[in-house]
Amino acid sequence: MFDKGEITALLKKHPIFRSLSDVKLSDIVSDSRCKTVSASDGEEISANGLGLFLILTGSVLVFRKGNGLPVLLQRLEKGKVFGAASLFSEENEAVTILRADGDASAFFMPIGLITGLIRDNSAFALSYVTFLSGKIRFLNKRISELSAPSVTQKLAAYLTREENSIAQTKVKLASALGIGRASLYRALDELTELGLISVDGRSVTVIDPEGLSSII
Repeated sequence: MFDKGEITALLKKHPIFRSLSDVKLSDIVSDSRCKTVSASDGEEISANGLGLFLILTGSVLVFRKGNGLPVLLQRLEKGKVFGAASLFSEENEAVTILRADGDASAFFMPIGLITGLIRDNSAFALSYVTFLSGKIRFLNKRISELSAPSVTQKLAAYLTREENSIAQTKVKLASALGIGRASLYRALDELTELGLISVDGRSVTVIDPEGLSSII
């Protein structure tokens, strides 16, 4: 059982909900339409309906739907929200697949509750639109990465938007780029030989950010 105060505190920190009063946030957490959902490593997170999910524990991997290899769009940690982009889709279904990365749990807020907040609170509505605008910018960057002419350029583009280093399995890195592991290994070797990155086990460190950007 999750503490309502902790859930309220997490909501208050998120840009979408920051404009709401403590009383309103408490009302959301106590709303009978909301619930907590959990998933084990690799399992899909869902609540049998559209709505927003606030990650309470663990992390969640967001995959693009489509044919072929699933493409990892991003990894979300505790306190992040997902589901906003597909909430008001005419197709009435999620456009991504959400899977737990390790055990994870989330607080689910159904579309009816979110619709009411947008209708009754202009500040919340603006925060929601601002959040979606940020998602569009992020997805445009991901499209640029995935549409790069070569696997090496895809990898270079991905690494330039990460921090100075990343630590993840080669399987997950290949998934993030939508490529096979053999192609990933060749690209890693090429960037290492150029002196742009270093690879130590599952850790990839960017040595020359400017040089990496120049080959994109």
